[in-house]
Amino acid sequence: MNQVMFIFNKRLCSERGSISIFLLGLFLTVVMVGLLVVAIMAAGIMKNAYKNYEDIDAAIKYAVFADNLNGAMTGVIRLDPDNAKRYFVTAYSIITNTAYGGDRFTGGSFPAPVVLKGFDVINAGDPLPDKLGGANGMAVQPGYLVTMDVPVFQGTILGMKVPPYYITMRRFANVGSVSVQS
Repeated sequence: MNQVMFIFNKRLCSERGSISIFLLGLFLTVVMVGLLVVAIMAAGIMKNAYKNYEDIDAAIKYAVFADNLNGAMTGVIRLDPDNAKRYFVTAYSIITNTAYGGDRFTGGSFPAPVVLKGFDVINAGDPLPDKLGGANGMAVQPGYLVTMDVPVFQGTILGMKVPPYYITMRRFANVGSVSVQS
């Protein structure tokens, strides 16, 4: 028993490798802090992305409703893409406090211009990209699909300037005024 305690105490009192253990602890601390910074940045980027997606969703729903206001009362769908795009641009500009010009929204809280890449009519039965809704990725009712490139991050990381990071966002909204016959 004494011999076991002697070996244990000898190992415990030995200082060999203490610098390596200290450096390993320091390295792990730096790695953990770095991962924490990356996680916080990722959470901020995701928050911005979700907020921007909700803004697009609100604007496209308003545009679809306003475009087919008469159809909602009569049950007859009349799509006017130019009118709906105008409603969308107006609503999105108001929601995000931006100015629109040349398929770009500038200003507001965005680090770079938001680019309107497409505003397309989707008819019932047309496939939706990325299965955005409907039945098995097919539009059940006609509506509009908006596609935008939204900047979610721009800044400096460790003293290096990072260009704007864009995410392509798509949102489909159907007209919703189809009369159902029973």
